[in-house]
Amino acid sequence: MSLNFPSSPFIGQVYYNSTTQYFYEWSGSVWKSVPQTSSSHIKVIDDISSSFNGVNTSFAITSDAQVMYPESSKLIRLNLGGVIQDPSSDYSVSGSNLIFSTPPAAGLSFSAIILGTTYNTFGTDIQIVGEVLLGSSPSWTGTSGITVSQQSSGTYRVIFDSSFGSQYDYIVNANIMDHDVSAIGITRHTDHCEFTISDTNTGNAIDTGSLSVSIINKP
Repeated sequence: MSLNFPSSPFIGQVYYNSTTQYFYEWSGSVWKSVPQTSSSHIKVIDDISSSFNGVNTSFAITSDAQVMYPESSKLIRLNLGGVIQDPSSDYSVSGSNLIFSTPPAAGLSFSAIILGTTYNTFGTDIQIVGEVLLGSSPSWTGTSGITVSQQSSGTYRVIFDSSFGSQYDYIVNANIMDHDVSAIGITRHTDHCEFTISDTNTGNAIDTGSLSVSIINKP
């Protein structure tokens, strides 16, 4: 049986074959199988290189478009621009976000896998999912019972229909839509979540486009 490996691979690129259910890594001369006691525990992180711009350092971690929550940066094997990165100094993990110590430059290649234990709560323990249309009169599309309001320019509040026991009982994943360069600050409360959105280049508040939000119970 022949395997259809990617053409013109870069060193450290990871390839998964769904037929054999094995992962392979390009050494620069040959494809080598990635040793792992169970391939089902390995997740390929979706390519985020199209978002690299030399400014942003934080990127959502997804696999097949599903949000992932690695327990440690040491569980991620990451290749940036053909160079294996050090999880103790080059990047870290915060919830479902991958944080680089240095903003990746545009044009750099990216390849990464999650090894071993990880938990994916998307679609199983998700409590709230939807989208906030930003502006002076914001609107919500998604899970019923949720209301939204603008607190000030660039600051929005998503109000739950029932309270959590603690603000630490849930995890928030949010992404600004229709903007290339943005930063999101998130403050959790038992009955609502507050988001502060700004342009990372200018520092100006963002009040256009929309904000995707998912709120997930901790396991």
